[in-house]
Amino acid sequence: MNSNEVNDYINIIEKYSTKIVSTGTSKSISRDADDDKILQCGFDGGVDYIITGDKDLLVLQEYGKIKIVTSSAYLKIVRAQQAHNE
Repeated sequence: MNSNEVNDYINIIEKYSTKIVSTGTSKSISRDADDDKILQCGFDGGVDYIITGDKDLLVLQEYGKIKIVTSSAYLKIVRAQQAHNE
């Protein structure tokens, strides 16, 4: 992948994303303290899902109302919702 392709992907992600500036967290949530900012950012952004391959996050399964899933699990959820809506 060349730098133009990388920039194209970044532009697409930025176009369809909402940037969240987290308030930070003072409590330990994950067994990997570096992941706490991801959880807090998801909470601050009001997300329904955190999609990750990070085992330290996946082991939690949920954080508040946020479901923590792999990309393949999320695709199954989306496909099931689409089938239900058809």
